[in-house]
Amino acid sequence: MSHVSTALVPKQHIEWEWKSNDNVWSFEESEKWTPYCDIDSAIIEEAFQEKLPEAILDDYHIVFEQLRQISNNDEMSQRPVRRSVNKRTTQSGRLREERFVASAVAPETSFGLPSNCQFLEEACQQNLGLSYDEAGDPALLSAIVEKAAEGIVIEGKKASKQKRAEWMAQKLLSVKKGTRKEVAECCAELYSHDSFLYRKLNESMRLQTDKLNTQHQKLWRMKARTLGLFAFLLEMLPNPLTDKKMTVYRGADFSESLIDQYRQSAGDWSKGLCFLAFSSTSRSRDKAEFSAGNILFILDINEDEGRDVAPYSTFDEEETLLIPPFFFSIQSCQFDKIINKWIIHLRSHRSY
Repeated sequence: MSHVSTALVPKQHIEWEWKSNDNVWSFEESEKWTPYCDIDSAIIEEAFQEKLPEAILDDYHIVFEQLRQISNNDEMSQRPVRRSVNKRTTQSGRLREERFVASAVAPETSFGLPSNCQFLEEACQQNLGLSYDEAGDPALLSAIVEKAAEGIVIEGKKASKQKRAEWMAQKLLSVKKGTRKEVAECCAELYSHDSFLYRKLNESMRLQTDKLNTQHQKLWRMKARTLGLFAFLLEMLPNPLTDKKMTVYRGADFSESLIDQYRQSAGDWSKGLCFLAFSSTSRSRDKAEFSAGNILFILDINEDEGRDVAPYSTFDEEETLLIPPFFFSIQSCQFDKIINKWIIHLRSHRSY
């Protein structure tokens, strides 16, 4: 089955919005409209195109005849909705904070010593009884897609986002007979949505660095069973096959103790470090600088260490996704009084 990449979908698209005034029935207030998240908007639009009487979301249902949002728990809680053609951009040119501005899940550290990504190894072992290398057999692709979709639904239920999870799982299952490239592109599209999926995946993968916390080690291994095979498929996204140098940026909001870790390691080229989770970066310094947080990371990398996921996203973020494990050294860590942030300059080992 062929999968049509969102790279071919125009940025101008249909968006659904709900009226967000305190008193939605008042004629005296200026109207305020808030867009649904991208997945909910897609669920509503698909039901609308299929001429269904309503669309079912996790917390609400949309009645098309009345253009009304109704709470699933209280039929009297209602708001008007509307459908419009829009061009989605990040608010005020900002990057999504949860995606591009890292906060350490484990307070002890935000990076680890060089190692393989055990999360992916554990996922293959737990779900398939195979090593990471053995799981790369093309004959296993369809079965891996099915298990990855199951894991998304399990985690969606835990996050009280079952409808969104089922929608994402169905998108993934629609390409289970496709090529590795088609499957990976679908995963890139799903990962780019503003959802629990990328949040829970990266939160879990970052726990690998906290070696001394047995609870964190147990937790990431549990999540490897449900989310690890999705990460495995996402990692298959083709790289540019070039060693061209490039610079990307991301933010962070760290404590003084975490900043000190970077300061102490700065300039020590022999001290190799790594990120063990997927890391969202932007090719736009202006957007990263304008984002929240007290850190601006400047990362010099080889182009093939990242994947351009901007064509699969409806957000104008110029995103390059770094694939784990990402090995680097810290060149410098200095406070910039002009932008009132710490600038931490990282350089990948392959970019030397």
